Parts: sequence; C-alpha cells; structure tokens
Amino acid sequence: MAAYDIVIKGGMLFDGTRNPRVRADVGVVDGHVAEIGRIRASDGRRVLDAAGLHVAPGFVDLHTHYDAQVFWDPYCTLSGWHGVTSVAIGNCGFGFAPVAPAERESAMRSMTRVEAVPYNAMREGMPWDWESFPEFLDALEATELALDVGAQVPHGAVRAYVMGERGARNEPATPEDIEAMARIVAEADSQRRELERDLHDGAQQRLVAVALAIRVARRRIADDDAVLEAQLARAEAGVRAAVVALRDVAHGLFPAVLAEEGLAAALEELSEQDPRLVPRALPTGRFPSGVESAAYFAALESLRLTEHDVTVEAVAERGSLLLVIGVGNQTDSTMLQIQDRVGAVGGTAAVCDGRLRVEMPCAS
Repeated sequence: MAAYDIVIKGGMLFDGTRNPRVRADVGVVDGHVAEIGRIRASDGRRVLDAAGLHVAPGFVDLHTHYDAQVFWDPYCTLSGWHGVTSVAIGNCGFGFAPVAPAERESAMRSMTRVEAVPYNAMREGMPWDWESFPEFLDALEATELALDVGAQVPHGAVRAYVMGERGARNEPATPEDIEAMARIVAEADSQRRELERDLHDGAQQRLVAVALAIRVARRRIADDDAVLEAQLARAEAGVRAAVVALRDVAHGLFPAVLAEEGLAAALEELSEQDPRLVPRALPTGRFPSGVESAAYFAALESLRLTEHDVTVEAVAERGSLLLVIGVGNQTDSTMLQIQDRVGAVGGTAAVCDGRLRVEMPCAS
C-alpha cells in the first residue's frame, strides 16, 4: 500500500525557512507535505520526476490588482503560472468595495484608467452582488479560486463611498466624513477578525484531535512493531510542530475566549492547552480590547520561544495593567514585535533579569 498520494522525486528543495537548498524528495498526503528526505518511488501512488527542477513553497505576491480578475480567472494569470499561490488585492487604494450600485461604472473606469484592467472584461466578468466590504468578502469566498486571496480595504473606494463627488474634487474630508470612513473600516476589520478566529480555533482543534488520535493508536499497537511505532512518533512530532507553526503564523489571531471572556480566561485556557504556561496571579474584570490582545500576544510569544515553564503575573492598579512574564531572555526580533503591539496602545515592554515587564494604560 502506498504511503503517499504524491512523491516528488529528485528536485532541488528550497524549504522556505532560510535553510540551504538540498536535493530531497517530498511526500504528500491529503494535499499536505508529510515527509521530506529520501523516499522510494514505490511509496507514492503518483510520482513526479523533479530532476533538474526547483521545489519550493508557493510564493506570496503582496502587490497585485487582481480585484476584478479573481472572479473570472481562478489562477490569477500570469501569477499562478509562476508559482504564486497567495495574492493580496486592494492595493494602492484601488478596489471594488465598498461601492454603491450607481458608482460601479465609475469604479471600473477608474481601474481601467489607472491599472489598465480591460473595461469590457470587468463589465462581463464581475458579478457585482455586493456593496459593502464584508459582502465583497462573501463574494470572494463563494468564488472557486486556485490561489489564496487576501483583500485589503481600499482607501480610495472608502473615500468615494462616503464623499462621492466631493472626494473626486479632492475636497478635504469633514470630521463627519472621517467618522463614517472609520465605521466602514471597523466593520471590515470586525469581519476579518471573525474569519481569523474561525481559522485559528478550527485549525487548533483539528490538530489537537489528530494528536489525541495518534496517542490512542500508539497505545494499541503491538510492542514489537517498531516500524509503526516510529511512524506514529514522527506523526505526533509533526502535529506538535504544526501547533507551533500555527502560533508562529497567527500573530494577529486570538482565541474567541479573549474577546468573549477577557484576558484571564484566555490565559487560563492557554495554560490548559500548554501546561508550560503557569498563571500565578490574574486580574478579574475586563480591559480595553487592544490592551487584552497585546497582553495575550506577549504571553503567547514568550511561550513560543522557550522549552521551559513560563510564569505570568498581572496586576491592575492606578489605571494601568502590569504584566510580568518570567521567561529568560527574549530575542531582538520578538521583543520588537511585542514592543510594537504594546506601544500601539501606549504601553512599554522591556526585559530585566529574565523577566518581561509589560505596562499598559487602561481603565480596570
């Protein structure tokens, strides 16, 4: 019985982690990389000969104008032909949401004038079954795509939606205009965070379920089946690595419990998932969402970068939240990330004697 759906043989592998290139085989199961190394061709249901070729993760193109093309070209040609697997749209302030029905024509002609997207293709190929940005995201989700597409909120579309002809004449935005634009962006951001929480929580739950299934399987195999034991051990290690990777890529993703029940409940839940996190004192009550997110991020990043226990103490007093995390020395890049998050809410973060001290102004 073949162990892999696909085996990619003999290619020069660039794994995307800054490791040196290496000639290796890749085994794929259910659309995911399951093994990298030396794999027999007989272990694959399908074998791809990659001799003389480069094998690499898909590329991410952060600057595209496929806002219309995604609706009739699932491969985002030509990007998909060249190994791009993720694209970002809504760049340069241009986009198609929010757009009032009466302004669709103007939006398409603007994209033709500035980005040379053919007008007739947009007129025939776009379903235009949206007005708001969340509705635009729903339309993207309902479209069959070969690439991952991330949508930014385009400033030009937001300004035109709120100001109309005044915006086209470059008149200054009034305080009321700015408030209306902020509401539109906040609505879009709320939709984004909902999608991100679903992605994070769903993926995490599936990984935990797989890990438990592997653990049960390891208990049931025969003591003398060393080959199967080794395979299951590698699979369990892979799941643990996937959990770490999920945390690594999910810098902006937080569990639903953080928004629904607050910082203390979120840290308690995290400690149940990873016993290395040891909460010693946590404040009751709620804090501003930005403060809670920054505090949770600091604890999560500290946990991610060590194999040892991480203690967390938090005190709310005199209008500030003080978080002390015992973790040892942080790397420079991680400290910059934490300081950016904390600084965005007017706080400070510094390491002293192996303890990360985070202080943020808030109303307790």
